[in-house]
Amino acid sequence: MGILKRNRKNRIQTGRKRVACYLSCITLFVLSVAVLAPCPAAGFELYATASRKIAPGFSIQPLDSSKGKGGSGSIKEQSGVKVTLKNIPEKAVLLHFWATWCKACVKELPSLEKMNKRYAKRGVRLLAVALESKKRVRAYLKEHAIDVPVYFDRYGAVMRAYNVNLLPITVVILKKGGEAKVAGRFIGAKEWGSPEGIAFMDKLSAAD
Repeated sequence: MGILKRNRKNRIQTGRKRVACYLSCITLFVLSVAVLAPCPAAGFELYATASRKIAPGFSIQPLDSSKGKGGSGSIKEQSGVKVTLKNIPEKAVLLHFWATWCKACVKELPSLEKMNKRYAKRGVRLLAVALESKKRVRAYLKEHAIDVPVYFDRYGAVMRAYNVNLLPITVVILKKGGEAKVAGRFIGAKEWGSPEGIAFMDKLSAAD
């Protein structure tokens, strides 16, 4: 009986997590459609926190590797292993929240892909966290031949930890001396290949 009660309790807790995640995603959808324009936001302003706070830890699952266009070799290299903030060796992390139903998000993807190819070997790690099903994301990446390292926040825990209430959002995290701190965030889609975007990424990749 004790085992049955524990199993029932675990199912209830899992169900509650899923409901919370679904509600969060619905809220994001409504706010993103209502507030954000379907084109990259002007400027390249990083909204910094009042004081760099410790970045909340997280564990995210990469998209399964697939063959053909949009298969994302960068994802295949990770072999399906979960990624945590603690085990990322790079000095800078771009925690990017997006979804295929977000027009601004998908318009930004090609620019984000080119940026990642340029800076991935320069100490900057891109984590494109998709807030929807793997099946839908995999189909979109294949159809549009997009190659970015995609991850999933299964129950929306990472989204809530970083107070994400609009899409797209890119949180900039700096790692140094065993600590990870939030430097700030970009709100809305950005043109990462613009002079402002390149200047920011050059500075970020050169930071000690």
